[in-house]
Amino acid sequence: MLQAWASPAPAFAARPAASSTPTLEEMAAAVAEEVGVVQMVVEGEGESVIFVFDERHDSRLGQVEIAIMLNRLYADYGMRYIGLEGLAAEAGPLDLSWAHREPYYQPGQPITSREDVLTQMLQEGEFGSAEFLGLIYPDVVVEGIDNADLYAVNPAEGAWRAPYDYLYDISLASMSDEDYTAWDALIQQKRYQEAFEFAMSADPFVAERYEMLKDTALSVGDMLSLLDELEAQADEVGANLVEGAAENLKALRDYLGVVSERSTAMVENALALAEEHADAPLAITIGAMHTEEVS
Repeated sequence: MLQAWASPAPAFAARPAASSTPTLEEMAAAVAEEVGVVQMVVEGEGESVIFVFDERHDSRLGQVEIAIMLNRLYADYGMRYIGLEGLAAEAGPLDLSWAHREPYYQPGQPITSREDVLTQMLQEGEFGSAEFLGLIYPDVVVEGIDNADLYAVNPAEGAWRAPYDYLYDISLASMSDEDYTAWDALIQQKRYQEAFEFAMSADPFVAERYEMLKDTALSVGDMLSLLDELEAQADEVGANLVEGAAENLKALRDYLGVVSERSTAMVENALALAEEHADAPLAITIGAMHTEEVS
């Protein structure tokens, strides 16, 4: 997903085939063509242009697609700075000079073994799209936009398990006698995974929320709303919660609060970068959990 933020009239170079300076919407459409989806375009009052790339950290295909879009921003619109989630702003830019050699590669040139190997490593998940651009081009600067202290915070052990514990216990409390008998038969046969999946499908409320949890693109707000629903539903059906479930859910809620603080920090750092380098678009790559708040 690509989101673009800019002043009303970005004065950046158009693609060679274009006859006039592109609008922000035209820039976003050209960058995302066939590999991305433009979800939002916002025209503001400042001089800076920011492209927000929403990613799933574990998607190799997604990293390749974002790398293609970043390459278009570099080649056609002069982008030279990329803000990266997970890299602390205090650490300074990534040192990627070890990968550069003269004559430096330029867009449109024939691919050499160097670029081919780097592309293969991107496809294999050895690094992400932002690092890839910095490895390919010597004048691309990958800057951190995260806060080191906030990034170092990890959820308490068991926190991510809490929503599943709640769903399981809600389902057991809501089952018909027939469903409970079928579930119990699986337990007696020690087919625990099948028993869990059966429980996740036996109740409509549980089945819908279970599918939501499978979506790694849930935002912080979506997750917090889901936790509220789980607590309310558990109370309504009188679920017999497994030991520690309530404490783990609270720990997850606390951690999501830190994730929200990270979103705020990344915005502040990205805006500072954009102001410092307002002569060209800034790109930032962030995980899907942050996108809604960052936007």
